[in-house]
Amino acid sequence: MENYTIGFYLEKLYYIPHFEPVIKEIIKRNISYVIIIPKNRGRDELNQREESIKYCQEKGFTYCLDEEHRECNIMVFGNAPRHISTSFKKSALIMHGTWGGKTVNYAPDLNDVDLRFLDGKFMEDRLLELFPEKKSIYYISGYSKLDNYFQLTEEDRIKFLQSCHLDINKKTILYAPTFYPSSILKMGKKFPEDFAEYNIILKPHSHLFLRKRYRRDLHRLETWAKYPNVYLAHFNETDILPFLNASDLMISDMSSAVFEFAGIGKPAIVNMFLRYRLHDRLFPHKARKRLDTENFYLWEVADTPKRYQNMVKNAQEALAGTDKNKAKREELIHYVMGAVDGKVSPRIVDKLLELNNSIKA
Repeated sequence: MENYTIGFYLEKLYYIPHFEPVIKEIIKRNISYVIIIPKNRGRDELNQREESIKYCQEKGFTYCLDEEHRECNIMVFGNAPRHISTSFKKSALIMHGTWGGKTVNYAPDLNDVDLRFLDGKFMEDRLLELFPEKKSIYYISGYSKLDNYFQLTEEDRIKFLQSCHLDINKKTILYAPTFYPSSILKMGKKFPEDFAEYNIILKPHSHLFLRKRYRRDLHRLETWAKYPNVYLAHFNETDILPFLNASDLMISDMSSAVFEFAGIGKPAIVNMFLRYRLHDRLFPHKARKRLDTENFYLWEVADTPKRYQNMVKNAQEALAGTDKNKAKREELIHYVMGAVDGKVSPRIVDKLLELNNSIKA
């Protein structure tokens, strides 16, 4: 039986950007850890496990494929904890995204841990309304994914754009749609032509690569990628920080990516012209149940166009330097994201060690 102080359950590759800064802090402190990479799910179109292995190998991270014969004092999850073969004494949650307009962060099973890290005061306030009895497990740490952003330089920006075969002298639009509901099929078919004088980077949610039901959306992005001013990110490009560093404007849907971009002080657009499945169009109340409409005022960090033509106008204004949402963005971002100071992972590791010491006590 191999024993570790902290384990990370890497169920999906896109959890790694949240785990990585914490893992690096753990390595710095010489704490024993392991990343557990479970088998692929049957519905995945790509070999997600293989990509996770490759990523860990490139980074020099300790990982294992065998869930059994391991024991961790603390297991860290990126989503609701699962019943897994690895034994552990305590559990923690570093959620794989911040508030993004949906109720996903309020699922009761996300609280089935001993310690839940929260980004900012907003999520703590909301969860205490819903689950006051869980107060002791919540800890506001900030958003670990952004920790390494402020280490990036202008030279990094230039190198990244060159690797994408884009013009380093042009402003860059980052289109980062989510998987559902999404604006992809409601965008103008000639989106790259409408912004021909800019670079466009397409950074879709990983589900577009993994699920058959999103093939039409992915095909639209692949069509746009044929334009010389467009780059389509690959599935294994999990680290969004180089994309944030290289971009002047983000266009997205109802996604936590908007707050990641706003968190580094840049303007964003949230497309509200979204395509819903037939079932949700016939029964809109069911779709609304998944949306956190009560807190939609948080979208005031960005423009919220309801038509593609309005989005084009908003984008042109933002790219011209009209940052009209700056004051509101600065007011709300700390409430949602907590301190964006590059020191989130040390706070998380301190708290994990505190939890570990409670096991020994």
